[in-house]
Amino acid sequence: MDIIEFKKTDLLKGPSIPLGSGKTANCFLTPNLDVVKIYKHNFDAEQLLKNKDFSLKLERLGNISNETFIGPDSLLYTKDKLVGYTYKYCVSPTLSVAGSDTTLTKLFINYDRLLEDIKKVSNGHLRIRDSHYKNILFDGIYHMIDLDHSEFRDEDDVEELYSKNASRLFKAIVKHIYGVNPSHTLMFDDKDLNLVFNHMDKTNLSEVEEFQRIITKKCETPNPTIKQIKRKVKARGYNMGYNGKNEE
Repeated sequence: MDIIEFKKTDLLKGPSIPLGSGKTANCFLTPNLDVVKIYKHNFDAEQLLKNKDFSLKLERLGNISNETFIGPDSLLYTKDKLVGYTYKYCVSPTLSVAGSDTTLTKLFINYDRLLEDIKKVSNGHLRIRDSHYKNILFDGIYHMIDLDHSEFRDEDDVEELYSKNASRLFKAIVKHIYGVNPSHTLMFDDKDLNLVFNHMDKTNLSEVEEFQRIITKKCETPNPTIKQIKRKVKARGYNMGYNGKNEE
């Protein structure tokens, strides 16, 4: 992996376009379509950077990157201090802004590819963290950025990691569909959907297809959109909150 000497004035060349700001870093798009992620000077960022193995983790993330999981291409240093990294720019909107007219079928049409890439990074002993739907890009194919909060668990069984990673990504997608956390609340008051949300890890396509079948049946609409699904939930008298309760 390339090591690049970085100066803040480098961001003024081009110029670079601010993409967003998170808890630990700011991201910029450079004229050559690379994303530069620069860590902030705050407690949370320092907690990451003070780990002596953090740069090794970033290098390892770069080695297992694939089309779905976008890891670092190069590390940025200022006077021997790690200050950030670069990764390739993906021209896709985040899942958080995917339109309400997006259909259930579209969200899962390439889910087999997602599962395949989850298996690849799980075989590399990666445990996915920070799978917020703002870190998941979607253009018909899923991409995940900001992997630096994930961790390598070399002592863990790869099949167990795969199950946990698949479950985490699936729940992030479902959270987008409903706007709530499926781990904390029921979408519908019936046992079969409860089973889907809380007891299935979605580690294979048959489970995903079963999920879609149940949702479609509940909505009484072939290939419902996100808007139609939310409308159906509301029509059943549920205004779903984040506190695990059904609020009338």
